[in-house]
Amino acid sequence: MKRILIISNNYPPTICGVGDYSYGLALEFAKASYNVHVICKSQLDIRQSADIHVHPIVENWTIGGAKTVLKVVRNINPDVILLQYVPNLYSKIALPFNFLYFVFLIQKRKIPIITMFHEVSYRLNPSNAKSYFIAQLQRIIALLICKYSNSIITSIEYYEKKLKKLTYKKVAVIPIGSPIIELFDNHAYQIELRKSICKADEIIIATFGVRNFSILIDATKQLISKGSKIKLLICGKINDEAIIAENDFIKSTGILSLTDIGKHLSIADIFVMPDEVKNNFEGGTCNKSGSLAAAFQFGLPIIGFKGDMTNDLLVDGENIILCEEYKSSVLAANIHKLIIDKNLKQTISSGAKLTFAKYFAQKRIFNAYSNIVAEINKKSNPNI
Repeated sequence: MKRILIISNNYPPTICGVGDYSYGLALEFAKASYNVHVICKSQLDIRQSADIHVHPIVENWTIGGAKTVLKVVRNINPDVILLQYVPNLYSKIALPFNFLYFVFLIQKRKIPIITMFHEVSYRLNPSNAKSYFIAQLQRIIALLICKYSNSIITSIEYYEKKLKKLTYKKVAVIPIGSPIIELFDNHAYQIELRKSICKADEIIIATFGVRNFSILIDATKQLISKGSKIKLLICGKINDEAIIAENDFIKSTGILSLTDIGKHLSIADIFVMPDEVKNNFEGGTCNKSGSLAAAFQFGLPIIGFKGDMTNDLLVDGENIILCEEYKSSVLAANIHKLIIDKNLKQTISSGAKLTFAKYFAQKRIFNAYSNIVAEINKKSNPNI
């Protein structure tokens, strides 16, 4: 039985998209009869599974901590290691040199490494000296992690381009899948849940994840002022409780399990990803987000914002509506378009379902990883 080791700073039930991603990967490899191990930071609670061996041993990613992890790696003796990399998850100042040292120690042991870059580095902004300096150092760290890795993965073309400037190696692009394991489909429960959230004549606009919701709130206000009957459903915690008190059209669920978030998404009419786009087109909606994949999974008509990070799988008018400008008035106009145009709503919904099945389903993501693992095994054992 092949041994797979996944290294992720966070792991469920800690709230973290990378941790959820790691859990989904671990489940799929376990289903395929791999001996799966996960190393993550020390936490009081951990999601246990009979088929996944979780080692919550990392107090801090210091040099001493890296050596402690290396001892466990030796005991596991994995055939391949899957690193889940984000600069600020392994360092409070987003400069994970100690984690880089750990990666260096692993590659000295000749254990194949597959690194998933969930992020690469900050943008190079010469007008901000501190940010520019950190970004340059992050690029150096990413370059060396690429050097020590046998295979490199990322989620969107924007990061692929960044990585190709740092390495001659092939960069595989695998979009982030949904953290919600199964669709929820209980009609009686859904009717009661909907009644508890909105009136019979209101539509539910949902969003999910840690975002700046101000543009979505402003757009909803504009629509309500013109007669639309809307309940804005924020799946998760909203940091400013005063916003809820001031706007009775907002329903915030607070922190929920992924299963319960799935229940709420199953009753939504429209889904909005309010990803920020700056004046120079920086940012935008893209498939680096499990929240977006969840909306595709539930076949929701989705609205996002077009920016330089928006990837090729998001096709305006086919599986998503992409706002050309980051303005609440533009968002409101597109929401209104979906409300009144049932054919467009159905087109986007159907396109979302098809896109999810083809690209974002956990099985698809596992198959992409599995092919990379097989390629590494073939290189290591050419006679197999």
